[in-house]
Amino acid sequence: MPNTLFKKAIVSGEPGTAGTPAIPGRPAVPARWEKIVDSSGAARQSALNLLTAQLSSGFITQEQYVASLDNLPPQTITTLVFVPGTPEVPPVPGTPGTESTLVTALNIGWNAGARSIQEEKAGCEVSFTFSQETAGAVAGFNNLSDESANLNEIGWGFQFLAGNVRVIESNIFIPITPSSVSEGAVFKIVRDGDGVVTYHIDAALVYTSTKRSVGTVFLDAVIYSADGV
Repeated sequence: MPNTLFKKAIVSGEPGTAGTPAIPGRPAVPARWEKIVDSSGAARQSALNLLTAQLSSGFITQEQYVASLDNLPPQTITTLVFVPGTPEVPPVPGTPGTESTLVTALNIGWNAGARSIQEEKAGCEVSFTFSQETAGAVAGFNNLSDESANLNEIGWGFQFLAGNVRVIESNIFIPITPSSVSEGAVFKIVRDGDGVVTYHIDAALVYTSTKRSVGTVFLDAVIYSADGV
């Protein structure tokens, strides 16, 4: 059953900000005296109430009471009130909002891969393809432990680099012909019953390994950059 191995990009980002509105500020205002006009008659009524209370209590006579009526405050009075000044408040400019940002990290490096569940102890073969968009990938036989995404673990494989291809055996690179392929090319690695490994592209033999493969092997693959398949 065919399977697809791909490497995801890591997308992160920061939310935007709303910004802040500008504050207009205000000019300085000097200290001053202001006239306050009171036409309520409150002062006159208060003085009249006091005279009436004094008359009722016997502190003043009727004659004194009548005479004092001429001295009551007027109905409307004007007073001066001191108003302290205020300092200048300078304007504060607003800050513009910012847009949300997204950052895509392609997770560069030989740090993502997978291996087959199936293992083989005798003659076997594997077939696979690479996408032309793949920046870098390696696939082939591994007869070691699968401890990490590591090129050294693949003893017999193809390395694909954006359309260019070569054989890789335990991190030793071997040029082949053709050295570049088109989209959809089928890569096949075959181990016969004697442990001889051959490499094929679209059914054509491109290389026979000088290193025999013995023991248990499985398909191992490593991808270099996100969005590779």
